[in-house]
Amino acid sequence: MMHLTPHNGQSVTSLMDDILSVRDNLSKDENIKQAPTVIPGELSSAFALLDPDLAILHKDMKTAAAQLDIARKTGNMADIALWRFESAESAYQTRLMEVRKNKLASQSASTAMSEGEIEAKKQMHAQSMQERMNEQFANMRKKNMEEKRRKEEKDGGFFFYLMLGMRLAQMNNKKRAQELDMSTIQSAFFNARTA
Repeated sequence: MMHLTPHNGQSVTSLMDDILSVRDNLSKDENIKQAPTVIPGELSSAFALLDPDLAILHKDMKTAAAQLDIARKTGNMADIALWRFESAESAYQTRLMEVRKNKLASQSASTAMSEGEIEAKKQMHAQSMQERMNEQFANMRKKNMEEKRRKEEKDGGFFFYLMLGMRLAQMNNKKRAQELDMSTIQSAFFNARTA
């Protein structure tokens, strides 16, 4: 095992050299098993549509996994490819948790909103029913008043025409009586002249 020197202003390059040599020794050590490259599966279209950022991070993670696989096969910069894959996977997993958390929060909010909407709809339905009933009662009252007015007009009209008929009959009788009186006077005058 190699001893690393403490960090001070003069030995920065020697510390970096030590770190690189430790890394190289670890990567060449046969006892240390490398984890197989995990190539992520396809992102469901529901999640991709739900969050475009998640889709981008998933694509980046797949690209990093493919680069890690190639780097392990060729032996070139496998550590950097592993670091990039782990970073991409971490970003993807973090965003996935955020999306799920937001989805649960939105579901609970929509559930709460749904309960509120249901209550509001019930109130609106009750108000609507009350308004319809009030409107029906108002229409019935208006219809009854209209019928009553028509009946009064009809009764009043009948009474008017009855009175008019009686007045016309009275005027006709008066005219007849006058004509009869006139006829009587004329007969008397004619009789008086001829007599």
